[in-house]
Amino acid sequence: MTKYISAADTAKLARQILKEAFPGVKFSVRTSTYSGGASIDIGWTDGPVTSQVESQIAVLEGSYFDGMIDYKGSRYARLDGEEVHFCANFIHCNRSYSDDLLRRGIAEVMGAYGGAPAISPAEWRKGAG
Repeated sequence: MTKYISAADTAKLARQILKEAFPGVKFSVRTSTYSGGASIDIGWTDGPVTSQVESQIAVLEGSYFDGMIDYKGSRYARLDGEEVHFCANFIHCNRSYSDDLLRRGIAEVMGAYGGAPAISPAEWRKGAG
């Protein structure tokens, strides 16, 4: 028999996994429920790249989508030897960048390629440069 894990409980597991995998990084983990399902949004500033976070929490996604045939299917996993279905259909990751990290990155690029005027983090966020 499959055990169903709510989106809220899945978010708790995601927080635990991320805390262990990336100590010292503060993550925002929020659930959204809507007709037909639920999702989890994870956000953080600087720290690990998105693919690192996704690899840690991918097992918690309860669904997958095949755009070729417009089909949403279910995923199942094992937790403590028991088959489970995580009720958060999808998990979205969003890494943001601090002004300090952007300044360092801009300075590094400008140093490597020279000649171009440096831009501010605000200008970079607006798409300048």
